[in-house]
Amino acid sequence: MRVIAVEEHMATEAFLRVAHGLDVVPGDETEMDLMRTVESPPGFRARLVDLDARLREMDALGQDMAVLSLNPPGVQPYPAADAVPLAREFNDALAAIVRRHPGRFGGLAAVAPQDPAAAAAEVERAMGPLGLHGIMINSHTGGRYLDEPEFAPLLEAAEANRAPIYLHPRAPSMFAAYRDYGLPGAIWGYQACR
Repeated sequence: MRVIAVEEHMATEAFLRVAHGLDVVPGDETEMDLMRTVESPPGFRARLVDLDARLREMDALGQDMAVLSLNPPGVQPYPAADAVPLAREFNDALAAIVRRHPGRFGGLAAVAPQDPAAAAAEVERAMGPLGLHGIMINSHTGGRYLDEPEFAPLLEAAEANRAPIYLHPRAPSMFAAYRDYGLPGAIWGYQACR
């Protein structure tokens, strides 16, 4: 029996450097302020970016493989013009990691649903030349959810390329109702994000 962990988020220093300097779409500011605060201290940042330490920890825990994905909320809080190239660059780095450690790491690609056509193209690239194993989508994108017609190209590309979609929770788009009670990222907030 092999032990494979799926909820294994990571980032690269290059991603964090760029992402932390980007503007965020209206409505996602509070969540991104929190994420940037969490991602900045050296100890936590190292847990996201240091893959050698991750491999040592996996060995110590008896974990055979990790399916890596970009730390939520991924590229979804950014304008499409920034998010599309940021997803591509991250996916290139992720694919290189998986190629270096094929028995230890798998990868779920990041896509930018805010540009459904570009996201569809990235699904094809991720599942084709990059050799990744699926995609991760973090709940809503700008308060819009995957069951809305505008996302059909993304979903069609996932189906055509047999790309599993890992739907990950994030702070809900109807944030105000949860913020006053301190619940945007807690279990009640997550109930509203799918």
